[in-house]
Amino acid sequence: MPLKQKRAYPNNLRYYRRRQNIRIVEIADLVHVTDASLVSHWENGRKLPSLRNALKLSAITKCPIEILYLDLFRSYQSELNPQRTNQLT
Repeated sequence: MPLKQKRAYPNNLRYYRRRQNIRIVEIADLVHVTDASLVSHWENGRKLPSLRNALKLSAITKCPIEILYLDLFRSYQSELNPQRTNQLT
């Protein structure tokens, strides 16, 4: 039985997309990517969107990027300012 691969980039994209009642193909169309599987890769944490697409995802889902990618944001935050590890700015 194959081991389940851990997501490289955990995120909240699926949660906020569903909250807005938007399908993956609609996201793909709105961010102008030709293949909806790319959006699926973003949601599953296999790939990171470009900054441009991350900003579009934030606007579409009505959720700040740092919330969409909270774990990544917190890891950078603790790396850059170890004294404020648990604080979200």
